[in-house]
Amino acid sequence: MNLASPFSIAVVAITILAFLGLPIGHSMIAGSILYLLLAGLDMGTAAEQLLNGMYNNYIILAVPLFILAAELMNIGSMTERLLRFCDAVVGRLRGGLAYVNVVQSIIFAGMSGSAIADAAGTGK
Repeated sequence: MNLASPFSIAVVAITILAFLGLPIGHSMIAGSILYLLLAGLDMGTAAEQLLNGMYNNYIILAVPLFILAAELMNIGSMTERLLRFCDAVVGRLRGGLAYVNVVQSIIFAGMSGSAIADAAGTGK
């Protein structure tokens, strides 16, 4: 692999953009696009392969669905009712806010079965 390969140039571009203060995600996207352009690959084909790979991997597909479930619970005010219930049960104790948070997280995790949905639902 020579120093001027598309991969090397893309890695250097990602590093430079990150050090200039661009968010890491944006730096990686810019570096990936630069690699595709320098290697002469079609961006449409790369996007298609990425999406097909994501939909064939059911574990990765579950993450957005858990977040969707949490958002539906937020829209249906399930999380607000759960917060009021937990506040009524343990909110009067010393350090009640912390207890409410822990109890709500325990109950919400039992309902959803996912830490991602728990964070998305209680952290709105």
